[in-house]
Amino acid sequence: MAFQKQNYVTRMARKLVRRVRYLLSEDRRRRLNWSPQDRDLEQWSARRLNRIASFLPQNVSYLEVGVFRGETISNVKMPVRVGVDPEPRFSVVGLPNGVEIFASTSDHFFLSHKRAFCFDLIFLDGLHEAKQCYSDFVNVLKISSPDSVILIDDVLPDDDISSIPDQDDSLKERARTGQTGFRWHGDVWKVVVAISIAHADARIQIIHSPEMNPVDGDDNPQAAVWRKPGGVLDAEDSALGFQVIDELEGKPFSYGVERWPSLFKPVGEKDFLASLQGFFETKQPKP
Repeated sequence: MAFQKQNYVTRMARKLVRRVRYLLSEDRRRRLNWSPQDRDLEQWSARRLNRIASFLPQNVSYLEVGVFRGETISNVKMPVRVGVDPEPRFSVVGLPNGVEIFASTSDHFFLSHKRAFCFDLIFLDGLHEAKQCYSDFVNVLKISSPDSVILIDDVLPDDDISSIPDQDDSLKERARTGQTGFRWHGDVWKVVVAISIAHADARIQIIHSPEMNPVDGDDNPQAAVWRKPGGVLDAEDSALGFQVIDELEGKPFSYGVERWPSLFKPVGEKDFLASLQGFFETKQPKP
């Protein structure tokens, strides 16, 4: 327990150092203006989110945790869009109608606005840490509609090194083993396990469709969560979820794949969307 606490404090200290470096950096002073990017974002998260939204019975309000440069939220086609990020890297002045950006941590946002919103589609792309991501998921359940779909990023690491919770540790280990690249996902994969065990009424499916990006085949796997027919997604089940994540402390991603192989077997985006469409069509009243 003392080692885990020391580990946590070390990770927080490193994050603080990175945050201070960014606050003093030229990158912060050259913030981007709000606007859809010039490149074709049909190969990125916005494409998947817009296609999910097209099947929702109500597709009015969208929440994104972790907006970064605004590339996703600016390309999601929903009337009401809310973004949360402690340090958004674009100007939040003069935003389009229906768009609101909260420059705060997700914990502060949920605490301050727990009764102000009800979201139809949610994208969780904040910290790459299992406990924080799961906390965001639980808080989202309190302000989402019964037919909401939650999309979670970074759930399928490339390898065990990519799944190391601390980014600096992950990059150091990759360099130590003579590997190249900077891919890092953190331990968000544990959230998939926690949801599958603690929330019996949740359907969770990892989506991976490299064929959707014919340019380089790079497609970011993500997990979609929605409720089973007649089910209820309840935040009160979170105690068991946090317990699951605690029990997975120190476990590499390969352990999760070996223990729950079917859970980490992705489906193609087209198959997922067909399944989602079928789910909502069965809910529609017959004429």
